[in-house]
Amino acid sequence: MGILEWLFGLFSAKPGKVGIGEAEKIASAELEKEEKELVDFSFRKFAEIKHLVSELSKSAAMLNEKQINVDEGNKRFRLIVATSQKNLARQLSGLSSKLAPPPNPDVQKIREYSTRASDSVARDLLPYWKSIALAKLMLQDEVRVVGENLKELSRAFEDLRARAFSKKISDLSYLKNFAASFSALGEKSLELGKAASEKKRALDSSKRRVAGLGDSLGEMKGSQKALKVKEFEDRKARYERMKEETVSSMNSEIASLEKILKRLYSLSESSALLSEKEKEVLKKLLDAPFSAVVSDPNGVASKSVLSKAKKLVEEGSISVKDSEKGKRLASISALLEKDFFQDYFWKLNKIQVEIVSSEKELSKLDIYSELKQLEREISSEKAALSEAVKELGSAEASLADAKARAAAQKENFVKAFNAFFVNRYDVNLPSMESPQ
Repeated sequence: MGILEWLFGLFSAKPGKVGIGEAEKIASAELEKEEKELVDFSFRKFAEIKHLVSELSKSAAMLNEKQINVDEGNKRFRLIVATSQKNLARQLSGLSSKLAPPPNPDVQKIREYSTRASDSVARDLLPYWKSIALAKLMLQDEVRVVGENLKELSRAFEDLRARAFSKKISDLSYLKNFAASFSALGEKSLELGKAASEKKRALDSSKRRVAGLGDSLGEMKGSQKALKVKEFEDRKARYERMKEETVSSMNSEIASLEKILKRLYSLSESSALLSEKEKEVLKKLLDAPFSAVVSDPNGVASKSVLSKAKKLVEEGSISVKDSEKGKRLASISALLEKDFFQDYFWKLNKIQVEIVSSEKELSKLDIYSELKQLEREISSEKAALSEAVKELGSAEASLADAKARAAAQKENFVKAFNAFFVNRYDVNLPSMESPQ
């Protein structure tokens, strides 16, 4: 069973039950009906709103014409009322553009309009209305008509907004959108399942190639021609170990004197204690001891540096713990007695000659280049195999996540659908099982 069939199988119809496809159609049809009724309702409300706005515009004209004599009675109070009267008239006269209903309304437009219009009445009109209301005796008829129309207008907007944001429409929209998203999740899971299968095939193919190349390498190494390759490779490896041991030996001998040599280098920075050549060699002894041998084969500069270090230790200019002083001076003396050329430079040079000779002999053998090429191919294929393992793991994780999300959504949808269509329809879902 494929991934999509499995996901849709969660909603497979049973006698007296509905499946996901049918549930989506039912929710969509019910939502369409509710939205049509909302639009029809909005047209009736729009007509009512237009009438009320027209009446308020007439009230604005009458308020503009009405004159309040501010010199009679409480002048300050009358000035406040007159100012509020003019402000209210100005706000009422601008209602036509602010509260004009949208053409070709749909649910979203009705929601936006009812919210915006309600806020506009509360924000732009009611503050002035409250001020005018204090002067009922002066503007009794005008105030009464404006007040009644404002209340009717506010009520119309509230009715429209309540219908547009009804729980029934919200619930049906949720059900429809859920069914659509679940179908999309099924398609996505199907794609992820195919991707995981492809990654698995790629991984198996890569494993076979690595195994095949390994067999070829084993056969090639077991041939008569390869015996000569092994001979020279073993010889090269032997001399490379000797080279490593020689370099390591000198590094170890210098390592015990590192603190002393660092102190000597520090002292030479502010004095003429060492020549430029000696400074150069000392720096190399500290950074990579054998490089000093390359630039100073006979060890003349190196021994001069060591002699000066020994003297400064003996004088106390370079301080060393009493418990270590004898040991460090003995190490310096041992190095001074060495034949740098024979013990280091020439010895390493002979080893390097043997390594180069082995490499030349290997390069003459055709099978050697074939072996190296095959080893490179195996290395490259192993890297591809490692990447294939990662990609398969990622694909399987994505598929598992899609399945988990489908399982998590299932229960919420069933509860919502069955609660909404109680005694009318019933979605029945089997237990969650992995597709085969």
